[in-house]
Amino acid sequence: MSTTQNRADEALSQKHEESVATASATTSVSPKVDKKLVAQLVGQARQDGLGIDGENGLLAELTKLVVESALDGEITDHLG
Repeated sequence: MSTTQNRADEALSQKHEESVATASATTSVSPKVDKKLVAQLVGQARQDGLGIDGENGLLAELTKLVVESALDGEITDHLG
């Protein structure tokens, strides 16, 4: 990954972290979302050179995993 892309990802991540901190200070955030875990995932993705967005980025991978997990739960509930 290019240095320019890494810098852009870092800037985006920093802006996101600042936004989360501001939102947390002014509004209630769902207790079901572990902000520390999200921060760890973003940090690890950056260390590994994985982009935050885009086709193969962290967000796409997380979305895929959440949808697959939900579908597995639906199938289990349906089939017993």
